[in-house]
Amino acid sequence: MSVQVLPYSVEKYNKVPVLGTSAQDFQYRQGEAFVLSSLRLLLFEYKLSDTFGVVLLHRHFDLDKDEKLVDYNNQATSCKLEDDELVGGQVVPVSWRVMKTPGSPDVMPFEFEFRPLSKDKGIDLAIPQYQPFLKDFVSTIIAGGYEDCVGLSLRSEHSGGIELAQGWYLDPKPSTPEASVSRRTVAEHVEGNVKPELIHRRECAMVSAGTGTTTKTGRRRDNVLMSEHLGNTHGQDSMQAKA
Repeated sequence: MSVQVLPYSVEKYNKVPVLGTSAQDFQYRQGEAFVLSSLRLLLFEYKLSDTFGVVLLHRHFDLDKDEKLVDYNNQATSCKLEDDELVGGQVVPVSWRVMKTPGSPDVMPFEFEFRPLSKDKGIDLAIPQYQPFLKDFVSTIIAGGYEDCVGLSLRSEHSGGIELAQGWYLDPKPSTPEASVSRRTVAEHVEGNVKPELIHRRECAMVSAGTGTTTKTGRRRDNVLMSEHLGNTHGQDSMQAKA
């Protein structure tokens, strides 16, 4: 049975805990080991580590019944459901959560992004080429009992040039200084309950490859789960979605 992409539901979004609560639950349930082993290996197995990462599900703020969360110009904001086609661009999904529906586990768009018309239209998880990966990804999360904890997210370089407002985010590819520059990521340790070496602060910034200095281009900061401490022993090819 195929994995269906369900319509977005603001009611299901509002039931997700805020970041602090989600982080504590993730730590208590030892989610770090699960994500950095089982889910990371799946991304490499299907050669999708250049396209997707794993996001810690959390709620930024409560939304009204006709709203969804949209990353607009590097700011997490609410948007009316009918406003998918906006002046100069469109709203596309960038993260999905696993829904444990009876008889057929599915995925649901969870967070979105405004994308200018000059950019591509994003990734459609409903196309057949993603089905084998989705089946394994969904079944692995449900078997581990993490469907209310982690989900699937686009890597930042597939987000139309706008950094994802995703909170904790696992990048399955080990980072180098050059890779960090290309992703506009500031590797700044953040103390907390999760191991400091796995937590970095992502800031919307332009990073100079020559000096490593930064120029701020936005106010949002998000905690980011990275896998920079892991060696890359897997393939690095990516499977690109066709429109």
